[in-house]
Amino acid sequence: MPRGDLVMSWGEVVLEQDLTVAHTNFESRARLQQNRRANSLSDDWFQYQKLSEPEIEKLVSGVGDLLSQVNDWFVDGTVGKNICVT
Repeated sequence: MPRGDLVMSWGEVVLEQDLTVAHTNFESRARLQQNRRANSLSDDWFQYQKLSEPEIEKLVSGVGDLLSQVNDWFVDGTVGKNICVT
């Protein structure tokens, strides 16, 4: 989906700054997760329940290391090893 305002099929204009994931086609959505699998399982999600503070910091740092894959998905649709396309 190109950047900018979105004109819905019924004519409503949604400003770019007001767009949410609900405005995107389902086929255009993706999720960052620990492992890429065709059917995302909760085991693949980033879990933080019952973690100690050092474990949470390690998890957050690991997620931060993966954000370049999110950027690549947004810029050119590259599906990195931690991107699950819905």
